[in-house]
Amino acid sequence: MTGPIVHWSHGHAGKGFASLGMNIGGPLLSGLLGLGVGSAVQRGSHDGSDFAWGAVGGLIIGAASGAVAATIVDTTVLSTEDVNAGSAEAKVERGVVPASLALLPVVDVDRYGLSLVGRF
Repeated sequence: MTGPIVHWSHGHAGKGFASLGMNIGGPLLSGLLGLGVGSAVQRGSHDGSDFAWGAVGGLIIGAASGAVAATIVDTTVLSTEDVNAGSAEAKVERGVVPASLALLPVVDVDRYGLSLVGRF
């Protein structure tokens, strides 16, 4: 759960706390939802089992899907930053060069080949 720390280190306190809330609250809420669904399925099955495997499975699946969803939302929605690209002269001064391609020969003990490398 490094998302909040990255947001805070970039000076985005609000995004950091939103990310923290999603990373804790998402798995918690979806785990509880999965627990409820799993226990309802367990009660309806009448298999004679004493332990509620359906509830445990629902909890695990719900919490895992909540963690994945929180990561996806954090990465796609919150992890954006406005950057002033500047003029073409400023890009050259910062070392941002236009796209370039090169062929790199590869020689190994039993292999030879070419690799295509580039900067975009």
